[in-house]
Amino acid sequence: SQEIASLKATKDVYDAQFAIITNELLKTQDELKEKQQQLLYVMISFQG
Repeated sequence: SQEIASLKATKDVYDAQFAIITNELLKTQDELKEKQQQLLYVMISFQG
C-alpha cells in the first residue's frame, strides 16, 4: 500500500541521515585523537 511505501521512504531517509552522522562522528573522533597527540607532544616538550 501507499502507507507502507511512505514508511519505507522515511526509513531510507533516516538510514541515510544515520550513516552521515556516524561518518561525521568518526571524523570528529579522528580529529580529537590528532589533537590529543599534539597536546601530548607539547606537554612532553615542556617537561624536557
